[in-house]
Order: sequence, then structure tokens, then C-alpha cells
Amino acid sequence: MFAMDQFFKRITEATAGRDIPLNDRLSARMILVSALASFCGMIVCLLAHTHIIAVIITGFLSIAIPIFYVLFVLKGKIKALVNVMLFGILVLMPPLWLYGGGLRSGMNIWILYELVLFAVSLSGGIQVFAHFCTIFSLVGCLVLARFTDYHYELKNSVDVSISVVGSIIVAGGIIVYMINYQKMLYTREFELVEKKNAELTDMAEQAEKANNSQKVFLANMSHEVRSPMNVVLGFNHLISESRNIEEIHDFAKNIESAGESLLVIVNDILDFSKIETGKMNLYPAPYNVDELVQMCSSSVELLCKQKGLNFIVEADPSIPKYLFGDKMRLRQCVTNLLTNAFKYTDEGSVWLTFTCGGISEDKKSAMLHISVKDTGRGISEAQAKELFTRFQRLDENTNRAIEGTGLGLALTKSFVEMMGGKIDFISEEHKGSEFMIDLKQDIVESSPEPQTETGDSADEAETQADPFEGMCVMVVDDSSTNLVLMKHLLKQLNVKTVTSASGLETLERVKNDKFDLIFMDHMMPHMDGIETFRRMKTFEHMNKDTPVVMLTANAMSGAEDEYRAEGFAGYLSKPVKFEDIKKEILRVKKMYK
Repeated sequence: MFAMDQFFKRITEATAGRDIPLNDRLSARMILVSALASFCGMIVCLLAHTHIIAVIITGFLSIAIPIFYVLFVLKGKIKALVNVMLFGILVLMPPLWLYGGGLRSGMNIWILYELVLFAVSLSGGIQVFAHFCTIFSLVGCLVLARFTDYHYELKNSVDVSISVVGSIIVAGGIIVYMINYQKMLYTREFELVEKKNAELTDMAEQAEKANNSQKVFLANMSHEVRSPMNVVLGFNHLISESRNIEEIHDFAKNIESAGESLLVIVNDILDFSKIETGKMNLYPAPYNVDELVQMCSSSVELLCKQKGLNFIVEADPSIPKYLFGDKMRLRQCVTNLLTNAFKYTDEGSVWLTFTCGGISEDKKSAMLHISVKDTGRGISEAQAKELFTRFQRLDENTNRAIEGTGLGLALTKSFVEMMGGKIDFISEEHKGSEFMIDLKQDIVESSPEPQTETGDSADEAETQADPFEGMCVMVVDDSSTNLVLMKHLLKQLNVKTVTSASGLETLERVKNDKFDLIFMDHMMPHMDGIETFRRMKTFEHMNKDTPVVMLTANAMSGAEDEYRAEGFAGYLSKPVKFEDIKKEILRVKKMYK
């Protein structure tokens, strides 16, 4: 029974799929019901006492049509089936007409059925040819019936009536069925096309909306980038003109602040790119909750004070002191929410609250609940629908004066969900908003934060008079500006610095001078940093065991893992800070003692 169901399912799918042309579907159905028509025609022939040849022909068709149907349809050869049927009907219809009663019988109805079959199943020149053959064969049959004995006439009026009425019922019923079936197919196709058109229209609107959002995003991005760049270039000019040391220090602090703003924008874009490509990784580790609260609050505390806002921080003492998770990404999420609260609140207060949402029965995990609340402008119902949409900012026209790229909340939502948590909000327009993060974190029983290698190195730096004494470092970079910068930064550590502007020069230098550490740029012309590093392994020289740290502007997801897999001892991404260089040198120095 199951096998038969599967068989009929295959037959149906082979002729009903939307990938099959509509005309082929109609042809297949018309041919299939022709088998039923042939069987019913055979019964009519028997009841009307037609010649045995007519009975044999109709019986043969009622058996042959399903067989050919299955053989051709399962192979997807519907057009070949139509051609076989065309040939078979054109050959068998004349003797069927002659021996089924001729002109004074229901055979004329079947000629009409034949014409309808060809009209439905065929198109173009072959349809014209089939209709011509049908009319020509009918004329030939009339001639044969008139002038020869190769025909059969029904015996009485009763048989004629049975033949005519039976043919009208059978052929007429099939024709009506096919007309309704055709209407149903066209109606269904029309509805599907309408639905598809509606979907395409919606997709076009969404695409246009996304395109407009990206245009606004690029305009915002241009402003966000050009503003700090203006600060950098302007204050740099003032520094070159000034002789006042205090004034120069103030200018330098402004340049540093502008640079930090630029770095935040670049990092947001890189994070978004990593999430879009599925390459964003989390780095969970034990962390101190009190430190996390302090790090988050310090990001906006001074800003709120300068704006005249009350900044209130509350931390539930029942939260376990040490938890396990990605502290830096969690800090980034909370900082994004706090920054938005600060930007969209003109007066009143901003609250940061950490509470414990419960501890599991086995005491191994806790639900961390973080709330950022403000008395700001609030969010309307229309704005709420697109709140976490990328490139989208709230009420762009009204809030034009408020800086932002439109990526913060989208990134926050992505990070929270990646960490297995959820983010929600409640808001009332003109009264304020509250954003809530719920995140399950594993509990660490005691202080789990082992001294990191950088931490140990920092201790080492304190206990030694000069941990960098006697060190010789080579910096490889095709940018002369970067070489000058690194040379001056390393000079502050009393490190002897040798520079190299290319991979070929580096290969020569490692043969002649011994270095304690090599900083290698990646993207260099002629021979990049990775190729240079590989070639350094192919011949004997005095720096074969010297650690090489990749110092590159490539901060894309997975870059650090690729460099470490290649054999580099470390990785620093530009722009690099003096403290990061110092920590990396101490870390590598300890590792390669």
C-alpha cells in the first residue's frame, strides 16, 4: 500500500511541479483523462453494438495510454508523450470512426474531442498540422463510407441513440473537466504570480530602505571620521607653530582623544564585518564583577558630570564576585548602552544597575541582570520597530546634532545573543528608556584570575631596574613614517632599534646582526611579512630562534589565529599604543627566556 502511495506521489509530482511548463501540465492531464475516456468509450461501443474493431481500438487505448504515460512521465519526457499520443490518435481515430458507426453515430463527438485534445496539448505549427490531419482524415473517412464497404453502420435507432448520448456524456464530460482544470491552473498561477510580485515589491522596498539607510550611514560615517580628523590636523598644525610646552601638551591630548574616537569607529565597523561573515569569536575567561562595574561606569561618569546629569551606579552585593564570560564584549555592550543614554538625555539622570537574577540549584551559574536607565527623550512605537536595525539612527532629522554611526545597538544585540543572553527595553516617549540585558554566567568559586603573562611581565618590570636593558629590536615596515614612530617609541624603553624597509633587506640583516625581537609588518610590496618570515626559516642565520611579532594594520577576524598558526610569536594591530608595545616585549621576552 505504501509503495503504491509513493508511486502515485511520484506521478503527481512529475506532472504538477511549478518547474514544469504550464502547457506540459495541461497536456499530461489531458492525456491521462483520455485513458478514462477510452475505457468509457469502449463501454459505449459495447452497448451500441458497434463493430468489434471499434471495441478493440478503444480497449487498446484505455490500456496503452496509462502505460505510455507512466513510462514517459517518470522520465520527465512529457513532450515525447504528447508526440506519441499525437501519432497514435491520428492513426487509430479513422478506423475507430469507420467501425464505430460513422456519420450516424457518436463518433463525430470524438472527432471534436480529438480537436480539443490537440488544441490543449499542442501549440504552434504542430498544432496546425494535427488539426489539418484530423480534418483530412475525417474527409477521407466520409469518402470511404460513401463509396466503399470499409465501414460499419449501426443497426437501429436505439444503438445510434446510445452511441450519440454516451459519446456526448463521456467526451463532453471530459472536455468540461479539462476546461475547469485549465481555469484552475491559470487561477492558481495568477495568484502565485501576484504573491511573487507582492514579495518582489516588498523586497524592492526593503532594498531601497536599506540602501537609503546605508546612504545615511555613510553620510554619518563621513561626519564621524572627518570631525576627529579635523581635530588631528588642526591641532597638529598648532603644535608645529607653538613654543608653549603646556599648550603643546594640551593640543597633544586633544589629538589623542580624536584618535581614540576614530579607533572606536573603525572597531565598530570591523566588529560589524566580523559578525556579518560569521567570524566573530568570543573569548570567555574568569573576571571580577566589581572590576567590570568600575570599567563600565568610568566610560561615561565624567561625561555625565560635564553635562550636568546625575550618574547613579548600583551593584547587587548578592552577585557572585567572580564569573566566567567574555568581560570585554560585555563591557562593550554596556558601554554602548550607557553612551546612548548619555547622548539622548538632556537633563535628569542615568542609572547603571547590576543585579543577580538568580543562582542555579547546583550553585554553578548565575543570571546576571544589567540595566541602563535614563530620563531622556524616549523611543516612539514607530522607532522601536527598527531600534536594533543596522545603519539605523532614531529620528535622523531631529537627532542630527547627536553623533553616532547607527551600529551601536545592532552590535550590542548581536554580542548579547552570541553570549547566549537576551536584550530588551521599555520606553516612554519624552520620559526615558530602560535597556535590560539578561545573561547566564558560570560562577567561579574563588579568585580565578591567574596572573597573566603580561601581568607577570609588569611585575618583572617593577622588580628589575631596567628589564629592556641591552635589548636590540628590529622593526620591519615599508612605511618610513611607521619606522620613525616605532623607533621613537622604543627609544623611550632604552631599546636599541634597527629598521628595515623591505623583506629582502630583512633577509640580509638577519644574516649579519643578532636581534632579541623582530616586529614584522604584513602588507609590504615585492615580499610581504609572511613570505619574509617563511624564507627566514629556509637558511641558517643567527636569528633563526628570534621571536617575530606581527605588527600589522590587519585587524580582521581570524587574523591573529592565522599569524600564530604561521609561527609568529605574537600579534599587535595598528594603531598600536606605547603600553601595548611594552607589554608585548615583556611577554615575549619571558616566553623565550
